[in-house]
Amino acid sequence: MTGARSELEGSYQLSVVIMSHPSRVHMAERLVDACAKLDVQVIMDRSAQVSPDGALATALRAWQSVADGATHHLVLQDDVIPSPDFAGRLSRAIDADPDRVFALFSEWGSKTAQTVRLAALGGYGWASVADAFLPAPAVLMPATTAKDFAGYLADRVAKGEKRDAFLLFHYLRAQGRQPQVCVPNLVQHDVPLHISLLPNGKVRGPRRTACYPGSAALPDRWPREIYQLPEHLPYHSPHDLVAGVCSTPDAENTWKIVPAFVWLAERSWSLTDIDELFRELVRRRGIQLEDEPLGFDSLKECVVAAFVTGWVLAESSQGDWRPFDPDGLPEIQRIALATMAAGPFRRVLSVRQLDHLESTLPPLLADAIIRGAQARNTFTSSAQAGEVRCTG
Repeated sequence: MTGARSELEGSYQLSVVIMSHPSRVHMAERLVDACAKLDVQVIMDRSAQVSPDGALATALRAWQSVADGATHHLVLQDDVIPSPDFAGRLSRAIDADPDRVFALFSEWGSKTAQTVRLAALGGYGWASVADAFLPAPAVLMPATTAKDFAGYLADRVAKGEKRDAFLLFHYLRAQGRQPQVCVPNLVQHDVPLHISLLPNGKVRGPRRTACYPGSAALPDRWPREIYQLPEHLPYHSPHDLVAGVCSTPDAENTWKIVPAFVWLAERSWSLTDIDELFRELVRRRGIQLEDEPLGFDSLKECVVAAFVTGWVLAESSQGDWRPFDPDGLPEIQRIALATMAAGPFRRVLSVRQLDHLESTLPPLLADAIIRGAQARNTFTSSAQAGEVRCTG
């Protein structure tokens, strides 16, 4: 299908489609303005009323609208916000591997957000998708792959399947491709907050991205390395607000999840050890618990999730990880930790309270990550020596 295309650095020809609905035309217009350096096509939902079926039909038309001569095809939903120098950054991401299919967004309370954070902390340019879906607000494919996916999507829609994010994931798996997200994520979402028009967004609060770079400086060359799914994935659930550890994912990214305190107990960290570590780190940062919007227990779950993150980071780096300065974090790492603090509480705190967590908690979480990495190395050394660790 003929449509607009833009030439990017590296001689890539990009076709860009924005999905929207007549009730949100102002959002589509804002996004067109934000993509000023790109030629874009807006595809409107033809339904009078917003519905999942209408949104899926619009997604199908968006994937069918690959411009003639395009090398790559980008589909954006109307509530995303591109980062500064979007075209240049996108070109560098494509240049890392022009055959790659990737999402430009990962919702800050998802499992995939955690692989994005681990990737950011480890200096990777890509993160494996840890959920059973590819985040759909912004997805890029090589043009030939996009055309093939459009045929797959049309077939699945005809058979009654509904959710394009899940279909994106299953299509990639069926093609032997790895679902992944670029790190940092190149679009923001829900800033300002837009209440979702579809049922699956009614009780999720603001859904920002896990690692939005803003105007932060990025490398001239996008790293090629992919952070693969770790054996254990720390996860602070936005549903029960408890820190957990995911393990043994199957082909559908279904994980076994246990509470973090259970996982740590298997590694000789008792509840008393965890509590003492939490109090120590809070004292070190001069945090007054009575002033915190989270309260004692919820803040401790944040610290425990960060502690396990450090443990996993040291484990998955095979000893190559080096501690960072918690008070001098590189910007991308600080942003990743900021959303780690706020993302789990998207449903229960106001936007102002979430902003407070993002601005105040990264140094505390960085402390916990460093201690977690040290604890993992101590535990491994003790295990190799046949010792049993008894205290934190």
